[in-house]
Amino acid sequence: MIVTLHASRAAPHNWVAGADTFDAVWADVAQATRVLTWVERSNMRELLALAEQLPTGAEWCLQLRRDGTRSPRLAMAAPRILRAATVAQKRGLRVAVRSVPLCLLGPYTDLALPAVPVEAGGPCAECPARLQCAAPDPAYLTRFGPSEVRARGPVELDVAQLERFAWVFEDMNPAPDSAILGRDG
Repeated sequence: MIVTLHASRAAPHNWVAGADTFDAVWADVAQATRVLTWVERSNMRELLALAEQLPTGAEWCLQLRRDGTRSPRLAMAAPRILRAATVAQKRGLRVAVRSVPLCLLGPYTDLALPAVPVEAGGPCAECPARLQCAAPDPAYLTRFGPSEVRARGPVELDVAQLERFAWVFEDMNPAPDSAILGRDG
């Protein structure tokens, strides 16, 4: 069973989901084999608590929101994502991370799922890993500057990780759409 759960509390989950779905989703968590969490500014502080409550043995994908004003600062979200991922792995979950620049994952690139290449600017333009990386788009770099990212050496993504988490790329778990929800932050 796949569930889309964004926090271990109702308010932040419902905010990200755009609807009052927490009770129904939480009721299914114990049977979940796969959990998708969209990480944005409103729930990134909730990830550790969620990691501690997900069912042992489940697959958990942390998908970083990368559109509009709900997107967190990369350098603020990445450490929280990695801390939650580490706790979840210690509890026996399989964890994947999507849409986090590879340079911010440091030695944890084995968690990364492939990204859709974007037009890379700043230090990302010449990075050997740019074709596999969820580099920040030029608008992000214009807004916040290039200090959060840096070029790194080439990265070979784990094919087994991609195969395990192929379900993330299916249309069954679309991103919450800010335009449909009528809010942008």
